[in-house]
Amino acid sequence: MGDLFIKTENEFYAQNSYIYPKKHKIYLFYNLFSLNISVDSSIQLYDMEVLWLFSSFFGCRKNKPIPFCFMTYLTFYSYMVYFLYMEASGLKYLPSDKYKFREYEKLNTYQILSSIGCPVLKSVLIENNDILTPCVIDSISKYFTSKYCTIRYQYTRPNSKPVRGGNKIILLYDALIRNKVPDTLLWLLEPVNRLTNIYGINLYFNRKNETLLLECVGRGFDTSNLNRGDMNPHQSILFQLPLEYGYYSEWWKFAKFKFISKSQFEEYKCTRLKKLHDVGIKADEGIFDSFYKPLSSYWIEKIMEYSIKIYDHLVCERDFVVSCSILENNKIIFWDIATPKGKIKTFLGDEYNGKQLF
Repeated sequence: MGDLFIKTENEFYAQNSYIYPKKHKIYLFYNLFSLNISVDSSIQLYDMEVLWLFSSFFGCRKNKPIPFCFMTYLTFYSYMVYFLYMEASGLKYLPSDKYKFREYEKLNTYQILSSIGCPVLKSVLIENNDILTPCVIDSISKYFTSKYCTIRYQYTRPNSKPVRGGNKIILLYDALIRNKVPDTLLWLLEPVNRLTNIYGINLYFNRKNETLLLECVGRGFDTSNLNRGDMNPHQSILFQLPLEYGYYSEWWKFAKFKFISKSQFEEYKCTRLKKLHDVGIKADEGIFDSFYKPLSSYWIEKIMEYSIKIYDHLVCERDFVVSCSILENNKIIFWDIATPKGKIKTFLGDEYNGKQLF
């Protein structure tokens, strides 16, 4: 079956018309599409191959299509084989409540955000003992429904100079090997382009002062610019916790707004382009808006909804920062939660570990 995934529907029937006549294809395709209308072509062709083999075995001949109930069983069987293969590959397909990552803050908080209803990207964790074969890489591609991925790193040992992740790469063995970093786990996520995200947002929850500070950068920028102190936010909004909406949902009465000046915005464009060029990413001023466009009330209220979920569900002894982005397709996704303890552990190791924060 090495050539299975390059056959087209017509090629399949041309090769096997003496067993499965084309006039009876409705029996096959009704079965396939009734089970899963979004099934991709490789799975369809896999089902056809299975049906062809079984029809040969049971001696089906021209004008004698396989019974519908039998085809349903075979299609179900083929899907089970595919998903069991995903499980047997040893990779961790996330988010999933089967896995706990208490020793890794990024992975742990990514899972927590998903569990409380915050949208996250699908991801796959590749550990050091996992073997990358063409079949394994193909299963990752199917999980993401893309030939590309966004690459992040989870450090397993302290490192004073963490590698910048978030790059989009093609899902090929050579590309994955090139991007492996010592003392890290390779964490692959659905592909996103950091240069086309509409907004990058940090939510700083201050338990002591009972405040929520929303910090935002615009198109062409990234939350990492805020996390690494590359620049000040283009827009910030300070709320009191718990969040107040008012009787007529006039939440803006209880918030304090601050915006960047136009001259500072232009200065940050140059800073951003220089940093991109330093890491080998070619870009020009076309990736930015001509001026910073503030968050709309729709997005502020949507972020407030998620912030209430986070505030109500997470028990944390210290302050923490939640990072999220609004993508070019107008969907919001959450990345992870950073705490002072987690940052110290990344740089200095276990000697500074305190209690479990989450």
